[in-house]
Amino acid sequence: MRKVIIAIIVFITLFFIADFIFYIGFKKLVFSKTFSGELGGKVNEYLYHQRNVDFIIMGNSRAKYQINPTKLNNFYNGNGFNIAISGVGGIVYNDILLDVLKQKKRLPKAIILQIDAVAFESENAEKNNGLPDNESFAVNGLLPFYESKMQRFNYYINYIPVQEKWKFCFKSFSFNGKVINLLFNRLGKKEGPNDIKGYVGLNTFLKNEKESKYQEETSDINSRVELRKSKLIALNAFLEVCKDNNIKLITVLSPSYNNVLYRPLYNKQLIKYLEAKKVIVINYANINSMQNISGGIYWKDETHLNDMGASIFSDTLNAVIGRMNSK
Repeated sequence: MRKVIIAIIVFITLFFIADFIFYIGFKKLVFSKTFSGELGGKVNEYLYHQRNVDFIIMGNSRAKYQINPTKLNNFYNGNGFNIAISGVGGIVYNDILLDVLKQKKRLPKAIILQIDAVAFESENAEKNNGLPDNESFAVNGLLPFYESKMQRFNYYINYIPVQEKWKFCFKSFSFNGKVINLLFNRLGKKEGPNDIKGYVGLNTFLKNEKESKYQEETSDINSRVELRKSKLIALNAFLEVCKDNNIKLITVLSPSYNNVLYRPLYNKQLIKYLEAKKVIVINYANINSMQNISGGIYWKDETHLNDMGASIFSDTLNAVIGRMNSK
């Protein structure tokens, strides 16, 4: 029995040693030298290769594919980097990412945060109890950057179910599900031919243009709705970092084709909330406010502008910022 126990202890010890060696080796030889892709490469690009930029663009795919920093010459002469990613780039992800940038001493002078009111829509009482919802597990995408002193990171990790926390005993868990893609990106994969300072232009367009069905504001527009608390917790933490570090913040609410993502009540409530916090808001959530890009030819799909539409949208943002500067 004693031999069995010793064998088990030796096996577990060797396993943890192998795990640690793999983690150190993969992080040093692959991850730290990966500067493209959405599994940390784009963040690495900003941390190590974009050290002289003045502002960053944060958000999900609707920022990544729709806001070209080089067109914003009225905002720090367009000297920015689009760090937005697809899928998990909501406010929870960006709350954690800002924590990472703070600890890495890479906070920018200014941030353009793309945000969608639909993400703050409360589904029911159970999911609006102030705890992070499923989006909080966007932490997985930033785990390779985790350090124990990162407060916002720890906040979300604390809400991971106990039965899942055992995985954090293994250092290599940071790269769980990422190894193959990181190796691919390490070999030089780029987002596409239109990858410009993190912005990626989309080249196709809606071929079957649908009949316009704009969601008009109704008589109950003055009704009050509750914004999802888990998202407000993340948003407040994000705003606090910006305030404490004198980061100029502009929030952008982007349009969607035929207003598929437009929620008038939540949009109004979110803007009211942000303005009460003295945050600059550029609101184009309602496509009616941008009829010049309402046609299908400007859209890759119903939620993403193509490169042509994004060019017009970026020029519009630049013009609005220019008018703000002249006041």
